Amino acid sequence: MQRLREIKQCAFVDLVYPGASHTRFVHSLGVAYIAGELARIMGLDRNTILLAQITGLLHDIGSYPFVHIIEEQLIRQEEGGLPTHEELAEQAICGSEIGACLEERGIDPINIANYVRFMGKAEGGLIGSIVYCADKIDSTMRDALFAHVKVEVDPYLLHVFKAQGNRLVLRKKGIPAVCGLIRARFRLTQTVYRHHCVRSACCMLGYAIRTYEAEIGHDIALNRLPTMTDYELINTLLARESTKTLIAALKRRRLYKRLIEIFPHDFGVAATRLVPCFPSRRHVIDFENQLIEELQTRVKNTDGLPPVLVDVTLAEALRMPERLMHLEVETGQTLINEPTARRIIWAIRDAYAQVYNIRVYIHPDLYANEEKKIQIRDVVISRLLEKLRVSEDSLKRIADMILY
Repeated sequence: MQRLREIKQCAFVDLVYPGASHTRFVHSLGVAYIAGELARIMGLDRNTILLAQITGLLHDIGSYPFVHIIEEQLIRQEEGGLPTHEELAEQAICGSEIGACLEERGIDPINIANYVRFMGKAEGGLIGSIVYCADKIDSTMRDALFAHVKVEVDPYLLHVFKAQGNRLVLRKKGIPAVCGLIRARFRLTQTVYRHHCVRSACCMLGYAIRTYEAEIGHDIALNRLPTMTDYELINTLLARESTKTLIAALKRRRLYKRLIEIFPHDFGVAATRLVPCFPSRRHVIDFENQLIEELQTRVKNTDGLPPVLVDVTLAEALRMPERLMHLEVETGQTLINEPTARRIIWAIRDAYAQVYNIRVYIHPDLYANEEKKIQIRDVVISRLLEKLRVSEDSLKRIADMILY
C-alpha cells in the first residue's frame, strides 16, 4: 500500500499543470472516505460501510508505475501482454499479508478482490458500484483541484444514490448532479489528460518501456513492473544504454513535437469510421514501428532515438463515461435513456467521440530542421493514407493546416 505514495495519480500531467503531482495513495484515501460516506448516507449497516471503505482503500493497490501509461502503451493481456491493474489488485489482496490481515478481522479477501475487479459492473454488486462512483467523484475533484482547472461538481452528489437490493440506483432528483460529473470528466479528458504535451511524454515513456520489455523478456517484465514505483522505473530505464537518452530527455522535458494531429471531423466523418483502422494497441505499435523503420533509413539523427512516435485514441476512449451514463435510475431506465437526461447525455457522448484523434510526434532536432520535417511529413501522410483509406487531397489539405 505504501508503494502508492510514489506513484503519481496523473503521471505526466504535472509537466503542463505543475500542481498535479498528487499520488495514488492520497486518491485511495479519498475514495475510501467518499465510499464510506455514500454508504452511510444511504443508511447501510456498519459492516457494509466498512467493506466499502476497505474496497475504496485497496482499489488501486495493483497499480503499475505510471498506471495507465503502462496499460496503454504495452499490449493488453488479451493480446498476450500484461494484466490490468484491477487483476493485479486481486492478486495483491488475496496473495499477500493484506489478505491475512482481512481474514483476521473476519473479512473474506476474495470478496474484496471481486468488488475491486468488477467495480461499476453487475458482478461487483452494490459495494463495487459505490466504490466506482466514489472513484470517479474523488479523481474528478482532486485532479481538477491540483491541475487548477475549473469544473463544477455538485456537492449534493453524495446524496443522490440509494440501494435497491444488491444494486446502486440513482434518485431521479440526482440526474443533474451526475450529468454535471460527466461533463466535468469530459473537460478534464479534453484539456488535461489528453493535452498534447502530456501525450507526447506518455509516448516517449511507452517506447522506452517496450524497448526495456523486449530486452529483458516479457516474463521478467511481468514480474518486475508491478512492484516498481514511478521513481524506480525511471531510474531503471536511465541505467540502460538503450533507453537512457530518451528518458533523460523526458526528465528534462525535451518532449517530442507535434507533426500532425488529425480529428475525424476534419474529414467530415464520425470517429467510429476511423476506429476500425486501429482496433487495438498492437495495431498502433505496428504502425509506429513501420514508420520508424522506414524513416530511419532516410533521416539520420545523432542520438539514435526514434524519429517519430504515434499516439492514437483507442476505441475505449470513446467509452470513457459509459458506466456513469448507464447508471440505473429509480424510474427503471438507465441514465442515458432517461427522458430528462437523454439529450444532455447524448450530447456529451458525441463530444467524447470528438476526443478521438491521431497524433504523430517528431524528434525535437528533426522538428527544428524544416527540410527534414517536410520530408518526414510526406512519408507519414503516405502511410496514413494507406491506413485510414481517406482521400489524398483531404489528408494533405489537413496536414498543411496542422504542420506545427
